[in-house]
Amino acid sequence: MPKARLTSAAVDRFAIPSAGQVEYYDTVLPAFGVRVSYSGTKAWFVMGRVDRKLTRFTLGRYPATSLAEARERAREIISHIKAGLDPRQLKRDERRLLEKERLATFNAVGAEFLTFHVERHLRANTARGERSPVSRF
Repeated sequence: MPKARLTSAAVDRFAIPSAGQVEYYDTVLPAFGVRVSYSGTKAWFVMGRVDRKLTRFTLGRYPATSLAEARERAREIISHIKAGLDPRQLKRDERRLLEKERLATFNAVGAEFLTFHVERHLRANTARGERSPVSRF
């Protein structure tokens, strides 16, 4: 568990281990760090206790996620943890809300279509979804 002042140049210089993973913790933000794996992948993470259990939150891969972005996300997660909230549950709730909004939007568009198109342009049997009594087959 080496500690280093994490900078982009420092992360670029970290040696790739021959096996397993090595985690480098930041001296500025102690719970924040970068994990370097034997495959050469470098990923940002933050550690925190949620419900008295030590939990690792992966923030993204380097260099796709910059050091500044990763530090900002780490600070957000740490603030949520200090407030007694579970960041994973917050993310789940946000996804559920977005899905609910998406479905509500789809239902609204469907109702508008039925009102403005089906009732105006289709015959009554077609609008009700009934099949014709005479079948072609």
